[in-house]
Amino acid sequence: MKKQFLRMVGISLFCLSLLNIEGIDLVYAANYEERKVYITSQKVDYIKDKSKIEDFYSKKENVIENEIIVKYKEDEKKPSVFSYFWGKSNNKEKIQKIKVKSKSELDQRLNELQNDPNIEYIQPNYKYKKSELTKSNQYNSVNAMMLSTGVSEKQWYMDSLGIPGVWTQSTGAGVKVAVLDTGIDTTHEDLQGKVIGGKDFTNSGSYMDDEGHGTAMAGIIAADRANGIGVSGIAYDAKILSVKVLDSRGEGDTLTTSEGIKWAADNGAKILNLSLGGDSSDPILEDAVNYAVSKGCVIIAASGNDGVFGVGYPAAYNNVIAVGATDEANQWSNFSNYGDELDVVAPGVNIYTTAPKSLVYQTYNVYQGTSPATAVVSGQVSLILSKQPQLTVSDVLKKIKDCSFRLAKTYPDIFYGQGVLDVSKAITGVDGTLNYAVLASKNDNTIGSAREITSSTSFSDSIASETDANWYKLYVPSNTVAKIKFSSGNSGLSAEIYRNDHKSLENIMFPFNGLYVNEEYYVSNYFSPTYYYVKIMDNLSPTNSWNTVIEYKSITDPVIPKIQSLKYSIDTLKQDAVVTENTLNIGGWALCEDLIGNVKVKIDNEIYQIENGVIRQDVFEAFPEYYDIRAGFNGTIDLSQLAYGKHTLTMVFTDMIGAVTSTNPITFTIADTLKYSIDNVKPGMQVTSNSLPVGGWALSKVGIAKVEAVVDNDTPVELKYGTSRIDVYNAFKDYNNMTSGFGGNLDIRKYGYGTHSLRLKLTYLGGRTAFSTPVNFTIVSTLITSMDTVREGSIVMGTTLGIGGWALSKAGISKVEAIIDNNTSSIMTYGATRMDVYNAFKGYNNSKAGFNGTLDVGKLSYGEHYLKLRITEGNTKVTVLKPVKFIVQSPIYSIDTPINASTIAGNTLGVGGWVLSKAGIQKVEVLVDGVRYKELQYGINRPDVYNVFKEYNNQNSGFNGTIDISKLPYGIHHIQLKITDKVGRVNNSKAVSVNIADTKKYAIDSPQSGKIVVGNTLNVAGWVLSKTGVVKVEALVDGVAYNVQYGINRLDVYNAFKDFNNKSSGFIGTVDVSKLSLGNHSLVMRFTDARGQILLTEVRTFSIQKP
Repeated sequence: MKKQFLRMVGISLFCLSLLNIEGIDLVYAANYEERKVYITSQKVDYIKDKSKIEDFYSKKENVIENEIIVKYKEDEKKPSVFSYFWGKSNNKEKIQKIKVKSKSELDQRLNELQNDPNIEYIQPNYKYKKSELTKSNQYNSVNAMMLSTGVSEKQWYMDSLGIPGVWTQSTGAGVKVAVLDTGIDTTHEDLQGKVIGGKDFTNSGSYMDDEGHGTAMAGIIAADRANGIGVSGIAYDAKILSVKVLDSRGEGDTLTTSEGIKWAADNGAKILNLSLGGDSSDPILEDAVNYAVSKGCVIIAASGNDGVFGVGYPAAYNNVIAVGATDEANQWSNFSNYGDELDVVAPGVNIYTTAPKSLVYQTYNVYQGTSPATAVVSGQVSLILSKQPQLTVSDVLKKIKDCSFRLAKTYPDIFYGQGVLDVSKAITGVDGTLNYAVLASKNDNTIGSAREITSSTSFSDSIASETDANWYKLYVPSNTVAKIKFSSGNSGLSAEIYRNDHKSLENIMFPFNGLYVNEEYYVSNYFSPTYYYVKIMDNLSPTNSWNTVIEYKSITDPVIPKIQSLKYSIDTLKQDAVVTENTLNIGGWALCEDLIGNVKVKIDNEIYQIENGVIRQDVFEAFPEYYDIRAGFNGTIDLSQLAYGKHTLTMVFTDMIGAVTSTNPITFTIADTLKYSIDNVKPGMQVTSNSLPVGGWALSKVGIAKVEAVVDNDTPVELKYGTSRIDVYNAFKDYNNMTSGFGGNLDIRKYGYGTHSLRLKLTYLGGRTAFSTPVNFTIVSTLITSMDTVREGSIVMGTTLGIGGWALSKAGISKVEAIIDNNTSSIMTYGATRMDVYNAFKGYNNSKAGFNGTLDVGKLSYGEHYLKLRITEGNTKVTVLKPVKFIVQSPIYSIDTPINASTIAGNTLGVGGWVLSKAGIQKVEVLVDGVRYKELQYGINRPDVYNVFKEYNNQNSGFNGTIDISKLPYGIHHIQLKITDKVGRVNNSKAVSVNIADTKKYAIDSPQSGKIVVGNTLNVAGWVLSKTGVVKVEALVDGVAYNVQYGINRLDVYNAFKDFNNKSSGFIGTVDVSKLSLGNHSLVMRFTDARGQILLTEVRTFSIQKP
């Protein structure tokens, strides 16, 4: 029995913690590599559409079953029978509550309402409940107030907050506070005359309290001080409106709460105290809140009593003051919800206040929770507004920010908000004092003061009260299990474990269920290294102490226990299932002796977190011995990044002590359901235009987000997807897609002529992609062209080259360029009228196909060159035509003199002839043996040449000049012309050969051969002729030279050789032979001409004899 009782306590605590998490939504972080689960709660304005439909099914425990709330548009004309209206007659909003009898009827009505154009939005009728944990009465008698302070000694929070000191400044007079609650006992001795009116919205017939919660809140705010008994309200001169929105069970709904807010605002309330809350954002409730704020109301609401991250509603709304609870030591109370929306905290533990005697058999009682904390803040704000009635809710929030006792290192803090409101400072500007009713031995109630654990360790710890909490910051590496062993003497000890953001729950609770028994728990981390936060508390005992041992193990360590007595069923996925969607819905149930605390899904090697704790009445009834009505699990896994094909799925169950068991794998197949057709691009199709129309249809059961066309693996081009294709819909009705068509035009101008491939790239909803089978198509050129003016082998004689012709393409012609010898291109003018071409090729429909232009060829060298056309079509494709050879004609000329192969003599050579060029002649130079000699005179009149070559139109083409050839040796030499035209081109003529002959003639008159010389001298005489001229005559006697005089008049020789034209060709001289020996000697004459050429005569002998 003991074990069963403890199990039920654990289950109750577990369910309380799991089910009443206010303002928390489980969401998957879609792009997070480890797919962790995050819990988010944000103050955001609800977008009013029809999206709250899902809450009818996903938040069943938070809504009233089979009830629908509908808000109609303001311009809706149909008269409707409404069950509820808000506010007074000036309120034009039309709200209707519809009740149905079954889920099937609910489904039907929701479907009808969603399609009604007169409806603004649809939502469930959400539940709201009081935010108070009633404490057993500790005070049996009604004590009189202390005369010195006017408060009961049991009202510890009054002195803690310094309230009595403020009463000299403000008592709450003139402030009307609406207590939206279970009603108020107006007959209570401390509340008589305080309640000035009210309204019941629960159909109980009276705004009197039939539960007790509302009476308690009213006493905290405004209980009578003057009567000297019981308790005193914080703002004891304030007046109260009893707005009954919660029934005798402390429960209300969307309509009761919303109507109450509107009524309070319309009936003069300045402050609305809502010590209540719900778990879901509620559009109609939010409208009511906004309405009240617009009327100048300040709304103060409880954050919730589940001790988890996430402020409840309406406290979570931006324009509502959200209140959390602290204890006597001004530390966070472990039941108080926390989060980013929290604005302020106030005492919420052991709050002594009024109670209806008819219900609790005494007129005063002790309460705790965020409900009394909210009433404390309402009393504080009443004191402020009594002095400063003009303040709005934003002004009050600023007062809280500027005038609060700080309880944490940074602000705002998720546990303390801005801190505890300093009413004295808010009213007078002078800092008050925050007193402690109990002095805490340590401050470790919040995450900011958590004990950090990074390695195996052991320690002892304790808590001081049932609202105290200790936090551990536990580091767990990846694929590691932290084994936690607790030893406690009290059975009420419990723990909650959070991931590193302390906002998403891992194992939400481990109930310690053994008196003096060692308990072991296991925290498994399958993901990357992370911190867990462990909250330890005892809600059953005022104090507790324990020993903790922490060890780290591998996640595969066999010491980690397996779940005993596990029963489970995976309802939504069977072995060898085929999945065609982007998501996989996993649903089922699991039971074990120690309750299932966590459910994960492992697909291949990836771990996914899913929700557990889902109500399964059928499982509870089938296995009542497990005492677990929340055995269900469900979740949606994103498969969009997984490949098509076979995969394995394993469920990983973790029980409440951390024992882990994995199920046998289930094999399933992700199937690609793609069907498609490219209707207008067929294999082998020829394309002649600039664009390629691509159209067809594509279907996939996962949905198609985008269709793109890819040519030759180039960048994809998006097509328009979603056009109506009823024919496809009729053919494949199971895909249920009437808009599967796609289409678009591809600009294919950048692709060359020839064969190309086209593929579709299909992006599915969720991001997976697929490619279709390639289709080959051919881009065909329609270019035809002709170059009319330059033909193969054309002769170009001038400095310009005229280009003309035509070009046609069905893609159009954007540019025609002419290129000579692969040099820089020149753009031709395109668009000249060519009717001859138009008539010949009417299919091209282009009468302006001509092109023309003039190229400067003056800088081209003489000889062969190549011209090609480069044509750019309208599709940007470029075609270079076959080159055409043309010849730049060199000048024509004639060398009249000297005549080729002629023999010449003398020291000069006359050169003459003519040269013609259409470029004009700049100069003519003569080269001898390749060496420039001189520039000749050009421009001599040559009518004979003009008459022969009249097309050159040049009568002065002659040239002549004389060159000095005296330095040239005798023999063959080559004469050339170097012709430079007027554009600077140079051309060398063919060579003319000439033979420079040696023309020497001589005679040795004396001595004669054999002459006998008697004496000391030898007379030498004779003559010598040369057309080059003789510069020296020498007599060589036995090889020794002796100069001989040259230039002696010899008319006889002149007359004999008149062509030499030399009258002084004689030479004469005397040689001293006195030194020579007797006997024979030799004589040779040596002649040197003007070129330096030497001629040696034959040898003559003479004999020297004695006289």
